[in-house]
Amino acid sequence: EILDSLKVVCSSGEALFGADVMAISEHLSEDCRFLNVIGASEAGQFAAYVVQPSDRTRPGIVPVGFASAEKRVDLVGPSGQPVAAGETGEIVVESRYLSSGYLPGPEAPTDRFSDLGGGVTRYRTGDLGRFEADGALVYLGRGDSMVKVRGYLVEPAEVEGALLSTGMVREVAVQ
Repeated sequence: EILDSLKVVCSSGEALFGADVMAISEHLSEDCRFLNVIGASEAGQFAAYVVQPSDRTRPGIVPVGFASAEKRVDLVGPSGQPVAAGETGEIVVESRYLSSGYLPGPEAPTDRFSDLGGGVTRYRTGDLGRFEADGALVYLGRGDSMVKVRGYLVEPAEVEGALLSTGMVREVAVQ
């Protein structure tokens, strides 16, 4: 069945594979646009990629695209220095339009935000990516123990603790 009235399909929050796009494309009209975007609650949407009808058979991971207006996206290594083109690095966003940090608390990370002056904030997302030759960002997943489930960050240890606290299980492993 072709969904003629559908004009836009948007994917966000997890790596998107060409096979997924191909599977849904069978049900889309030629004028339906497919968007793959990435964002974070701390930064809003910071990159987007329009999958053209001719790109719907693309193998592998679909890029999340190019930096949104008023935002800069970079990739850095463990030392905080930029990585070379094609290498994997942590996704970093800079803009005037980001959160300035987390509310203070015992579990609040202190190394994610940097004030660059002039109202610009730098946010280290904890996500990994790489740039393709054309400059498109490809999302590769998390760089820490957290996982994304339908776009929401989940800490496996918290899930394990919740399951153990029920008294209904003796051992648990969440991955």
